[in-house]
Amino acid sequence: MKKVILAATTLVLLIFSCSPNDSSNAQINIERRDSVSIFDFVDSISVVQLETTKDVLLSRTSGIVLHKNRLYIMSGEKQVIYCFDSKGRFLFKMNNQGRGPQEFTYSGHFNVDPFQDQLMVLVPWGILINYDLDGNFISKIQLPPDLRAYNEVYAIDKDNLLFFTWGYDFYAYYYSKSTATLSKGYVPTTFDLSRSFPPFRKSYYYKDSLYFNNVGLKNEILNMSDTACRSVYSWDFGEKNYTLKQMQDLVEYDLSFRGKTPTKESQLQRFKERHENPKFPAYYSYGGFETDKFRATSLVSGWPGKFTNVIKEKQKRKSYVFFETKEGLNLSFSTTWGNSVIIQYNIEDLQAFKKVLKPEDLKIVESHNPEKDNPLYIIYHFK
Repeated sequence: MKKVILAATTLVLLIFSCSPNDSSNAQINIERRDSVSIFDFVDSISVVQLETTKDVLLSRTSGIVLHKNRLYIMSGEKQVIYCFDSKGRFLFKMNNQGRGPQEFTYSGHFNVDPFQDQLMVLVPWGILINYDLDGNFISKIQLPPDLRAYNEVYAIDKDNLLFFTWGYDFYAYYYSKSTATLSKGYVPTTFDLSRSFPPFRKSYYYKDSLYFNNVGLKNEILNMSDTACRSVYSWDFGEKNYTLKQMQDLVEYDLSFRGKTPTKESQLQRFKERHENPKFPAYYSYGGFETDKFRATSLVSGWPGKFTNVIKEKQKRKSYVFFETKEGLNLSFSTTWGNSVIIQYNIEDLQAFKKVLKPEDLKIVESHNPEKDNPLYIIYHFK
């Protein structure tokens, strides 16, 4: 049975090919460590200290969206969405957990529909609730029962949404709000492959189009706003590119845990093994980003996992690879919106921020108390 599963995985990996992509791609050595300044990429940096009151205390956050000078942040533990302005002033919270007609029992993902200026709260077992940007209820949609789980939602245009899921023969499914129908699947995979290489947190908007980093043998960036899922670019990391054998070995390894009750220790060991064993892929992509000037991706490698950032300057066809900037700043492209990259402040980075922040912003950072205050965010505005 295992051979059948791996053969199916091999077949999908070998036959899947999109339309030709950018032929100007050059190999990038991800073991390089380039000396770069943060100001090689950004033209400004914003500091946002979220207002802290006894009624507004954020626990562990599970999602953040920047839209129209507002930050929408979900507390995964409390299942509450908080809204702050661009200065961090608290505006309102959406404490809508429940079984009422305007409420949700549990949300694993929320997003902004930039075409309708609406908040979308997704319940994984097939419910989508829409609110306006001030948190007022608009509609509650029961999604088709074709999928067991709806894991991520993105707006494609005013009518069409795109859902990502796993455990099927495809990663992506389109949904038309006007006809209330779900499309056939797009971006082929297999049940087992999707469990080892899930599609989540690998999508981003650029110029009103949604792009998906289809990590695998080709490392293709697909334009998901085009139902042909046109390949527009691919990352070529030379000898560090995934091989078919590495992907098969990882799928087989993950299958060995199927049906077993996980413990904290076994999960830690599994995660460590995936990152340390040379028979598995050397890195895992996490996030993506694009502006008129740059393309970027973050790779997690080694144990404990560390971000390697890869940025390509489009017109110059020049690439940059680094763990941190020469000022000592660490980046990742897991949370982006428009030209902005959002990073939660870590007090260990204080010395680095002393080198790049304006005096008034540095004062905010230095006064931040991680034990008592709500999170502080650094927003990098890319060129």
